[in-house]
Amino acid sequence: MVALIGCTSAKPPRGVVLVIGDGMGPGQVDLLLRAHPDGALAEMMRDGEIGLVDTTPFGALVTDSAAGGTALATGVQTRPRMLSVDPDGRRVETLLEAAARDGLATGVVTTEDLTDATPAAFLAHDVDRNDSAAIAAQELAAPPTIAIGGGAKWLHHPPESMQLVADGALPYRSRTARPSLASLTTKALDAVSRNPNGFVLVVEGALIDNACHEHLAPELLGELLDLDDALAVLWPRARAGEILLVVTADHETGGFGLQFRELAEPPPAVKLASGAVWEPTADFGSASVLDDLRRGKSSPTVVWATPAHTAALVPLVAAGPGATAFTGFHEQWQIGRLLRASIGGR
Repeated sequence: MVALIGCTSAKPPRGVVLVIGDGMGPGQVDLLLRAHPDGALAEMMRDGEIGLVDTTPFGALVTDSAAGGTALATGVQTRPRMLSVDPDGRRVETLLEAAARDGLATGVVTTEDLTDATPAAFLAHDVDRNDSAAIAAQELAAPPTIAIGGGAKWLHHPPESMQLVADGALPYRSRTARPSLASLTTKALDAVSRNPNGFVLVVEGALIDNACHEHLAPELLGELLDLDDALAVLWPRARAGEILLVVTADHETGGFGLQFRELAEPPPAVKLASGAVWEPTADFGSASVLDDLRRGKSSPTVVWATPAHTAALVPLVAAGPGATAFTGFHEQWQIGRLLRASIGGR
């Protein structure tokens, strides 16, 4: 069993699950909540613990997935592009390495290449996130209990515990039939749950970030809903006290949001039941925008600020035994330390 800091439950949870929505900032969460107000994330936000996370890396203002992943994986603030090394390039132990040392099962699930920055931050160490061959060699030399994702082009002759479902990143779920993140999460959860000592599982909805870099709002919504389906697998276990579930992001991508628009011809006035007349003067958006996105059509109500990352604070939601430790405002490396403490680390 996992011994949790701040956990007052008489029965400790079976494990810790960290879910990362890559690039999922406030605007992306807003879109998911509007599109699926009765989904798992919405329920978690109503019933769980909520926080905000400052993603600032070492020596810079804006982070990337390498530094963000490292902060979550190690509790150390490092430079962009670095994977689980400190700012001077020295290796630091990851959450999964600490868990394995203590006899816990470990797992990683991603819709990206397993050598991509976020999963690699939990599985390898390198000063350059693009050193894919060296990262792959480390992952093959010391695989977790189970790893599921893409990466066949780098991870040659993988062990049975490494299940590669694509050469690189998986395709967008809204475009092509492919395994859902929920199905991959269920498979990994089944594998790590066999260990009587407990487990740590990392699940990444990676293509949220890809869609935001490319300004693809329909694909973004599809990947957010895919992540929510995975949370629907995990949330009942957290609610039952079986796991500590932490949902957050490594950074925000794209400066995504929904906007109202001034029009050359304003919308028609509306006569209200009171007899008053409401003149909207602009297009403030409607549920039809969400319907368009579901059908693969973007909308002028969607706005993007950049094709890159931003320094926006990212949300955090936690549930299950020990979740209260994650409430409030934190620097990202502090979340990594809280996760480490949740499995008994110092």
